[in-house]
Amino acid sequence: MEDAPKRTFIPNLDYHFRVDGLNGHLVKISAELNGTHSDVLDLSPVGLGVSPATAKSFASPREHVKVTIRDSKVASWVAEPIEGRGLMGILGQLGLSVLSL
Repeated sequence: MEDAPKRTFIPNLDYHFRVDGLNGHLVKISAELNGTHSDVLDLSPVGLGVSPATAKSFASPREHVKVTIRDSKVASWVAEPIEGRGLMGILGQLGLSVLSL
């Protein structure tokens, strides 16, 4: 088995995932992550270009998600709308815009 490719653009990535509650088929979770962009970030496979390291840190806001499980599968995944979350929020904190990549 080959080793997975190393992801060095955020070597200190810290990801926190918590199960906040379970009620029947509904699971409430929360997640947040932070780290430092310290190497080349290549998003060209998704059409967003390549960015050299910025040496800037980011911290995503805590996301709250409701997941519905049916027949041992995820039937729905609903994330609470929150400004600054996701890839675009992280890029913004790093001072990167899609247009500049």
